[in-house]
Amino acid sequence: MVKTLRTLLVSLTIPALLAGLPEPGVAETDDEEVDASTKERQLKEKEQKKRDKKFNDDRLFRFMVGPSVLPVGPFTISLYVRGKLVEGKLRVAIQASDPNAKNVLEDEKWAINGIIYPLAVRMWEDGRPSTEDIINFKADSKKRLKRRFDELIEDVFIESIM
Repeated sequence: MVKTLRTLLVSLTIPALLAGLPEPGVAETDDEEVDASTKERQLKEKEQKKRDKKFNDDRLFRFMVGPSVLPVGPFTISLYVRGKLVEGKLRVAIQASDPNAKNVLEDEKWAINGIIYPLAVRMWEDGRPSTEDIINFKADSKKRLKRRFDELIEDVFIESIM
């Protein structure tokens, strides 16, 4: 069996060598072209990774929070507006009247999320939110939260928006 394989390989190799063709099983490579294309591909991948890292960076505007501030979110919004995908992230901080009020609000976090999230989606309905949209969001969320949790809430802050 081995002899027949050797004979077959020799019978294929000799005519190929005489005709100037590469040997079967041996690919002809141009190292310069492969190296240049590989380097170009690696540079493109490196640039894309940099762009992805820059895009995915969460730019949070942190501030000193007291014992009565309740962070809410982040909320991720993805909508198609006029055929284009609009995505955004929002974090909200709610100033409670005292630490005990914050504990009550923490227990009601699902209700708070149910109030804030639809307002956040409405803020992105027409594309990227403008300054007026952000001010309206803050006023509406404060009004609705005050209606539900009257004496527990002092103010609503936007911690970050992307």
